[in-house]
Amino acid sequence: MKKIKDITEDEMVATFLKGEINSKRFGYQIYDALEELGLDDGLIRNPKLNRAEENNTRKKILRMARGYNSFLLFEGYPQDVKWVRATITKKELLDIRYINYSYWLEITQGSRKLDDAVKTIKEGKEVFNVSNDNFLEAAEEVKKGTSFPELILVTKGNDHPLVVLEGHLRATAYRLSLEYIPDEIEVLLGTSDDFDQWGHY
Repeated sequence: MKKIKDITEDEMVATFLKGEINSKRFGYQIYDALEELGLDDGLIRNPKLNRAEENNTRKKILRMARGYNSFLLFEGYPQDVKWVRATITKKELLDIRYINYSYWLEITQGSRKLDDAVKTIKEGKEVFNVSNDNFLEAAEEVKKGTSFPELILVTKGNDHPLVVLEGHLRATAYRLSLEYIPDEIEVLLGTSDDFDQWGHY
């Protein structure tokens, strides 16, 4: 992994929302929050990180949609995360882990590794009656050169695994089309000594 630069929590939140707003699984939650607040999706699709009011609104939307940063997905999530923009190699991509969640445990036979998820998908097995089509469609987009928001990864620190906070579908699509992705992939990486207190880590 190579660090590019330090970034703010605001940039991570903006990237998280941009990554999920088109999600078939989670996008509706973001749109529900926008509707409740009387807003359109412009502040997510075209974020202005130098505007404090926008940044605070995006945090509120992420809280409404996903529990940022104390419940739902973020229950037990540390409060002192330091963020950087970095690159990881293809080898490092293969070493990342999905979150500790029932679907990802099942699709990987408990390993939480991309390789094992891809094996399940290629065998045509569906987990919890959820179609694998989204993975295959995203992989085709990768092959076409479609660009996606950065993966958001977290870690407890050196010698600890990198775990996907946001971007599970994209990570899987990258693995399904590994020969089509660049040798280095840009990611956002959050670090905290307390990530082992987050149940999904």
